Amino acid sequence: MSIQWKLSRNFLRREGNPPLGGRFVDMYVNVVEMAVGDCARMVTWFVYENDFGKRGLEAWFDDKPTKITTALQLYYFVLKREEGENKRGDRKQPPLLV
Repeated sequence: MSIQWKLSRNFLRREGNPPLGGRFVDMYVNVVEMAVGDCARMVTWFVYENDFGKRGLEAWFDDKPTKITTALQLYYFVLKREEGENKRGDRKQPPLLV
C-alpha cells in the first residue's frame, strides 16, 4: 500500500469529502475558461451562480436570452458568444490565473 493512498484514506476518514470551492476548484475553473476561450467567465457563472444549471438561469448575448441547464448548453453558448465577439472585433483578453 502506497504512502499516498494511506494518507488520502486517513484524510478522508477524518475530514470527509472536501467541500466544493476553495482555491483548487477556483483555479480549475480558471483553467477551463482559458482552454475554451471564455473571456466572459461564463464557466464561473455556471458553477457558482447557476449551481451547475440546477437554477435554470438565463445567459444573455445580443439581447437574446438562453436558458442554461447543462454543461453542453453552456459550451454552445460560450462558442456562440465568442464567435459573435470575434466578428464584431470586441473580444477581450482571457482572464488571468489568480
